Amino acid sequence: MQYRILAATNFVFYMQFQQLLRQGIVWRGLYFITMFVLNVVISRLFKADISGWLNYSMTIFFLVALVVNLNVESGIAYYAASKLIPRQTVVSFTVVASLILLLVVTIGMIVYANCFPDTHLTTLNFIVFGVSIIVGTHLLNVFVALFQAEENFVTGNIAAACVNMVLVFVLLICHYLGVAKNSLLNIYSLSFITQGIVAAVAYFIKVKPIRQFQLPNKQQLQLLLRYALLALVGNVVFFFVYRVDYWFVNKYCLPADLGNYIQASKMGQLLLVLPQILASVVFPRSANGSNLSFMPRQILIISRMLMQCFLVVMLGGICFGKMIFTNIFGSSFNTMHVAFSWLLLGILALSILAILSAYFSGRNQIKVNITGAVLALVVILVGDILFVKQYGIVAAAIVSSIGYTVNVAYSFYHFFKQNTFAFGELWHFKKSDYQWVFHLLTNKTD
Repeated sequence: MQYRILAATNFVFYMQFQQLLRQGIVWRGLYFITMFVLNVVISRLFKADISGWLNYSMTIFFLVALVVNLNVESGIAYYAASKLIPRQTVVSFTVVASLILLLVVTIGMIVYANCFPDTHLTTLNFIVFGVSIIVGTHLLNVFVALFQAEENFVTGNIAAACVNMVLVFVLLICHYLGVAKNSLLNIYSLSFITQGIVAAVAYFIKVKPIRQFQLPNKQQLQLLLRYALLALVGNVVFFFVYRVDYWFVNKYCLPADLGNYIQASKMGQLLLVLPQILASVVFPRSANGSNLSFMPRQILIISRMLMQCFLVVMLGGICFGKMIFTNIFGSSFNTMHVAFSWLLLGILALSILAILSAYFSGRNQIKVNITGAVLALVVILVGDILFVKQYGIVAAAIVSSIGYTVNVAYSFYHFFKQNTFAFGELWHFKKSDYQWVFHLLTNKTD
């Protein structure tokens, strides 16, 4: 009798999990497709050198956004998904935290822009650029996370995707009309805060989360901030793991090389879209305690399928990368394929790491993620210091791949230590894995 109950529970969990995966793949995938289209348009409009500066500047602002808001979206996402703090309390805190962030960032950008003028934008435009990216990124991340905590992968992603496509058409029309590039940059910068506001409005319309404005009490606030600050340490380390190579390439290589390298990295990030979508489902399912004994086996299946898919991508990137990238992004991206080819093994590691990190975060075991990221960062820093100056973007790509692999190896060590699987199961490709994918794609269970 107990076996039948367990089997029935597993079946229900399996069906719910697959349904959420389908929603995530379709709607989160739609958002990332529009991001890719926007990235192509920006690359075409501004070429390798200016788009390199743009992406580099945005990377700095993303780091500032991560630090200044104390990474509160992580705590908000966790306690919204786990339901350990009432939803209206979490959302009320989100509203107040966002308003405080807007005030702090605006003052900070005014001071910074007047002390360190930018060479590409006027002082006012640079202030708007920074405020829009920092505050907009926060709003988008937190409200998409709140949607995901509700296991809604549709509304927030549609809202953000619509903003992207409107921006694409506006940029193309303005370019056709001969609008100056500085004005195009201003339009692009405003899209970040527009996305965040649209996602926030969509959440309040769809979910109606606040019947009574209620801020967290002292104990709840401590829980939120403790989780957020611990996650902040991990995310800052992760940020440098994924981005510290930009600084070395920017310092030792030409502007066009920086543009090619960052674009190769962004193409690698595009390959992480599917793993990140899967991770966005794994996190709330792990956080709310839904059949934790079943989740590790799903992670193994996903990892095995990702490895097989990436083998095909690696072969395609090595053989056809240069032709594909120059045709899509333009002739100025003629060395992009070299960096991309060397990054591919590391991107495979990151794809699996996204799933494992979501699992450990949902289990409130963030320390595993942090320690693995620190090991990877040490490897990358030492390698970049020793080799990037002499060997350029090829060295940066190889070193990053090695660091990412160290990170995922550490996470797998703890994953297998906590579960009863043999390590060989990671490499044991099974027919049932393909049936799992078939069920996912066709919504069939037999």
